[in-house]
Amino acid sequence: MSDASSTPSLQQQIEVIVQEYLSYGEAGKAYFASIRRLVEVLMHQDAARKTLQAGMCAPDFTLPASDGNTIKLSDLWQRGAVVVTFFRGGWCPFCSLTLRAYDVMLPRVQQLGASMVALSPQSTQHSRNMGSFHFPLLHDYNNAVARQYGLVYTVPEFARRYVDDLVEYNQTDTWELPIAGTFVVDRSGTITLAYVNPDYVRRLEPATILAELRRLRA
Repeated sequence: MSDASSTPSLQQQIEVIVQEYLSYGEAGKAYFASIRRLVEVLMHQDAARKTLQAGMCAPDFTLPASDGNTIKLSDLWQRGAVVVTFFRGGWCPFCSLTLRAYDVMLPRVQQLGASMVALSPQSTQHSRNMGSFHFPLLHDYNNAVARQYGLVYTVPEFARRYVDDLVEYNQTDTWELPIAGTFVVDRSGTITLAYVNPDYVRRLEPATILAELRRLRA
């Protein structure tokens, strides 16, 4: 049996990708310089403070999933806590890695009586192209729900060269994305944990999510 303590954290796994990009030389350095500049812009706008916080009511939503089903958030929270995570799109390696880590975590989430959904502005077809997940990937067209959570920003001109055809992915020319954020919602529809970081190479660890779900279960 493997030692759970030897399993790399999500942030350690992300750091592997960061180092891989930096190994590409000047192109990799330019990419991360763009990330730093974008983060500085969002920090200057105080973007994270404008998002929903713990203790607030979670806006309900009904969205189509990549498997053809329709998911209503309040239907889920009536059965137990819900992990609601927003991601930029399948083109973002940090989002893809995070979703895979959360997919590995999902059986433990379910053991705690909870469920999980992931929202993105990308089309359902692009979500299907990401492969199989054991939780729904929802199509948040034009970031309608992300806007209610206070997550939406417009990608600056200097950063657009690093996005793989966002207009085609999202089927809109607004050039808007959600800040990657994760929320835990309890059975009353109240947000009990909110993690939003404009630095999209920083993500909420599965261990932190599980600790909150165990707290709610107790």
